[in-house]
Amino acid sequence: MTMAHIPNRPIDQFFPHVCPSDSQQAATKVLEEFDDVANSLKIRHFFVLGTCLGMVRDKGFIKGDHDIDVGVVCSNSELLALYHKLVKTGFIHGSNGTRHNFHLYKHKPYIMLDVFPLDPQEFKEFDTVTYHGRAYHVPHPVKEYLRRHYGNWRVKK
Repeated sequence: MTMAHIPNRPIDQFFPHVCPSDSQQAATKVLEEFDDVANSLKIRHFFVLGTCLGMVRDKGFIKGDHDIDVGVVCSNSELLALYHKLVKTGFIHGSNGTRHNFHLYKHKPYIMLDVFPLDPQEFKEFDTVTYHGRAYHVPHPVKEYLRRHYGNWRVKK
């Protein structure tokens, strides 16, 4: 997956943002709006990293986690369409990350959404979690995914 066509705008420092756990109403709205756009384009998307950990272990956002992490499995053209539709619906592009990801912001206080284009060979099946009445995907098997990333993921640190 290449992000060659997504502009890099290193302006994250201009968007002071809050942790999703500190503004759950705004974070939930950001999450739902992303979910709606990705679903409208039929792009497979799922929680990864700290957001996956929080939704599975804590049933919500982890205190102190600074963003919402979502993975997408799609072609380059679908990724570009997702990016443009998110920007069209009011998401603001902050910068491209260091791991082929990009940061988007929405709402005040700003909530950072970190989008990771991921390998479709690694992410073929998904489990489901529910947050605020909506079903969202997480990698399958989620417990193995969390163990690989966090070791003893059941213990809060």
